[in-house]
Amino acid sequence: MQSNRIKSLDGLKGLSILAVILYHLWPNFVPGGFFYVNAFLVFGGYFLARKIQDLSFNQWKTNTLRLIQKQLARLWIPLLWLMAIIVSLYLIVNPTALKSMRNDILASLFFFNNFYQLASDKSYFTDMALASPFTHLWYVAIYVQSFIVSLILLLINRWFSERIWEPWSKYQVFFWLAIVFICHGAYWQLYRPNTDPSNVYYGLFTRYGSFATGIFAYFLFPELNKLFRHLSSRKSTIFITLIGTIALFDMLLMTFSLNDNHPWTYQMGLAYFDLLTLVFLFANQRSNKFFESTIGNPGLTYIGKASYSFYLCYYPITVLAFSLLRLFQGQVILLKIICFISIFMIGSLFYYFIESKRFTYLFGNDLSWIQDLKTFGSFYTGTPGLLTLARSFIFWGLCMALGYGIAISKNDKPLALFQLEYGNYQADPSPLNFYYPYDHAAKNLKDYLSQVDKTLGTHFILPVQTRESPVELALKEDPRQRIDLASLDISEENQAIIDELAVFNPIIAESLTPLQQVYALEAKVTLFGDSLAKLNGPAFVNLFRSSNFFGYVSMQVWDADEKLAQLVQEGVVNDTLVINIGTNAGLDEEGISDLIKVAGDRQIYLVTTNSAVEHLKQVNDIISWASQTYPNVHVIDWHAIAQGHPEYYDIDDIHLSIEGMEYFVSLVAKDLYQDNFINNITP
Repeated sequence: MQSNRIKSLDGLKGLSILAVILYHLWPNFVPGGFFYVNAFLVFGGYFLARKIQDLSFNQWKTNTLRLIQKQLARLWIPLLWLMAIIVSLYLIVNPTALKSMRNDILASLFFFNNFYQLASDKSYFTDMALASPFTHLWYVAIYVQSFIVSLILLLINRWFSERIWEPWSKYQVFFWLAIVFICHGAYWQLYRPNTDPSNVYYGLFTRYGSFATGIFAYFLFPELNKLFRHLSSRKSTIFITLIGTIALFDMLLMTFSLNDNHPWTYQMGLAYFDLLTLVFLFANQRSNKFFESTIGNPGLTYIGKASYSFYLCYYPITVLAFSLLRLFQGQVILLKIICFISIFMIGSLFYYFIESKRFTYLFGNDLSWIQDLKTFGSFYTGTPGLLTLARSFIFWGLCMALGYGIAISKNDKPLALFQLEYGNYQADPSPLNFYYPYDHAAKNLKDYLSQVDKTLGTHFILPVQTRESPVELALKEDPRQRIDLASLDISEENQAIIDELAVFNPIIAESLTPLQQVYALEAKVTLFGDSLAKLNGPAFVNLFRSSNFFGYVSMQVWDADEKLAQLVQEGVVNDTLVINIGTNAGLDEEGISDLIKVAGDRQIYLVTTNSAVEHLKQVNDIISWASQTYPNVHVIDWHAIAQGHPEYYDIDDIHLSIEGMEYFVSLVAKDLYQDNFINNITP
């Protein structure tokens, strides 16, 4: 009943959902907000154990079915409405996206989202460019799976203690403690430092440890309470309040000090947070005036009661907000504030109308279909009013939209993912097959047209020979380049490449003079960086034929110095080094300084960013600082060139399109040519 609710526990739930939301909006300030998902799981295990032990075992089948029905209805009905709304919006705004979302939708609807994420090799931490509005439903899936496993184990334990061996009830606490140790021990076995932690973050075997901790707490607390019987009520209250306060303080400390890529987070952090939640739960198993007046305040209590609605709504809204980063460039804080307010408003409306049973129709909140049909029929008794007609329109509209959306959905590869995979394949082609599978048709057509050109003298592929040599063209465009005519000798090989660029890379050919192209062909440059460097690499070495590139997906500046040091040791880093980094998590002075020190006395060119990331200004400011601090550091200002050109970027608005790659390579060639050729020889 409502009166039996403990305000401080609702308050902690409110704090938990706020921490989760703030973690996604301001990860630099609330890096450990993701820990609080564990608090919900611990609470879930504790209250499930209490409900099972309170059941009348004489009618255990009926009572258990009612418990399952009530729990699944509480979780599934709001989830169903959420997905109906999201699918409806996709049908209106972007129906093409549904072509790659069928498994995502079905896995979320039937509580297998976490397994789908693992099977699809998706990451909760690094794939925001490809984020699905359903990604966060892994938690709902884990919760339901943990509920089912726990229900079976609790019923077996109770049956065994009441029908087989009564003393077993005293040893259940050790049974659940063993499960907790096994599950948390799995983190040590399955987690690999410096790799993506999704296998332990999504895994039921590891995550079940939190739910089991809650059940363990239920059987442990009676034994702990016995230890306090010899203390006076006042001393007991003071001590319990003290340990609860320490636990809460420690939880807050972890919120602001640990992040999602620290090894300790998975090796001990998640288990320790479960323990802290257990201690706080123990301190609040009964009403505590101190906690009810602090964390149990009306604001946090309301958010805690509506935490499920807020959880369902926050991630889709966040995904939408991050897709608008380009429009709010320079005003990211404003975008995040709008996002936070939207989450609160929409989550509150969702709680009021959906979770609180004010909008039911055929989908009631108890999965009692007979009663729901009777309620449904009562809406159409007599002449329907405007409110009934409006409810009918919304209800049937969402039902048909969800059904139609699932019907037309497919499991095609998302275009953004295809573009990334294609770029990765170009950067690291198979040694057995250089061409990407979908490239074969284009390759065959190119070979066929080349043969036609040779036979008929056409120019589908082969270039038209110009009457003027590249040197003559260069003299017309830039008379200053006459000073290098004596030393310039365009080989037949370079001339053939220049002719090829004119046909296959017209942007590069039009952006660069022939002399700039020749310089790029012969210059020895290394391009180093994150996935942008990796995906731009093939286009880079297509022009910089004597150069090389090294790109690492999801690499951050704090990991880059080790990778660059290894390349320097191997002797593959050229004297001119172009660094493209900072997209994944920004830059700081210490990280970029360490990278520059590893590069030594090489001429370093740092590339500014114009990708749709929240830390764009911070990255570019650090690059500007580095160029002013270190004499061998220069800036390639891609940000200035790419502004106002959305066509330079792929769908994810982070990685470059083919057109953008050519403009990027042209900019690098121009800047290097200007610094290392013209400036060095001009009096």
